[in-house]
Amino acid sequence: PRSFSFNNPFGACPACFGLGYCMEFTEDLIIPDRSLSISEGAIAVMGWQSSKDKGSFTNATLRALAEHFGFSLDTPYEKLPEKIRHILIYGTTEEVNVYYEGQRGKGIYPIAFEGIISNTQRRYRETASELMKQEYESFMTITPCDTCKGMRLKQSSLAVTIGDKNIYEVTNLSIRSLQEYLQTLTLTNKQQIIGKQILKEINARVGFLAE
Repeated sequence: PRSFSFNNPFGACPACFGLGYCMEFTEDLIIPDRSLSISEGAIAVMGWQSSKDKGSFTNATLRALAEHFGFSLDTPYEKLPEKIRHILIYGTTEEVNVYYEGQRGKGIYPIAFEGIISNTQRRYRETASELMKQEYESFMTITPCDTCKGMRLKQSSLAVTIGDKNIYEVTNLSIRSLQEYLQTLTLTNKQQIIGKQILKEINARVGFLAE
C-alpha cells in the first residue's frame, strides 16, 4: 500500500516529493525590472542586495565576470547579450579571477560562477528560518512537476493499472463516473478471485456515496 501513497517515500514522486508541483526561481522574478543595470540593483532576489556595493565580494565577482566576458555592469540588463544573461542566471564552468580586498587583506580567488539561480537555490535550501524561506519563495513560481505531471506518485506506481486506469486516474473520477467504471470493469477469472472482496467493499461504499 505504501507504494500508492504520495505521503510515503516509497510511493512519492522523487522529483517533487509527492507534492505534484515544483517551486522554481525564475529570471523574471529575480530581475523584475530589466531596464535597470546590475549597478543600479537589477538583481532583486535576497542575498544579492550587495551586488551594487563596490566593497562586497559579490560585486567583485560580477566585476570579474564583466571583465572576462566583455560586458558592463552599467548596461541595462535587457540590453545585455543573451549569452551574458544566461551566464549571469545559470552560471559558467569557465573560471574567472576575482580580485577582492577585505578585512583579511587582498587576494585573487579563481572561481567558476555558479549562477544567480543556483546560488539562490542553495541559500534557500540551507536557511533554517521559515521567515527567510517565505521571502525566498516570493521569487519562485509554482509549476506542475515534469516527472509525474502532477500525479504525485513515482512512475512505477503509476504504471500499475486496473482496467485501463492507474490509481491517480481512478481517484480523479467523479462518484458517478467511478461507479460506471467499476460496473464496466472487465477482469480475468484470476483477477476476479483476487479482487472479489475488495471490489465488493468498494462497490458498496461507492454505491452509498452515489445514493
